[in-house]
Amino acid sequence: MSSKKELLSKVATDLLSRHGFHPIGFDRILAETGFARVTLYDHLPGKDDLISAMLDRRYQDIMASLRACIEPVASAKVKLRAILRWHKMFLASDWSNASSGCNLSPSPAAERCGRSLAKFLPNFSAQSPIV
Repeated sequence: MSSKKELLSKVATDLLSRHGFHPIGFDRILAETGFARVTLYDHLPGKDDLISAMLDRRYQDIMASLRACIEPVASAKVKLRAILRWHKMFLASDWSNASSGCNLSPSPAAERCGRSLAKFLPNFSAQSPIV
């Protein structure tokens, strides 16, 4: 993805997470980026292209966050715990912070999820370090 297209999708994703889908239009994205309209249409000719770029960016952020949690881990058992912990934190956090790696903001729902996981996986601890 080109750096301008990347910036356009980042700004659109940030706006979407702050304001929802309907108040966001190309004019708002242009105002935030300072790009000319022709630059926007060169990189993202229509809303479908914008949505596709935003989804691709979210996927890349999510996968980078998950990799950051499991790459430092050697054993499969600890890696599985890291994946479960990551899912618990991801699903109970502000999803717009996925790019923050393993440091997703926990919530009371995350703690409940951790306690539920502990019932099924006796050796799982929501507070235990990943490594």
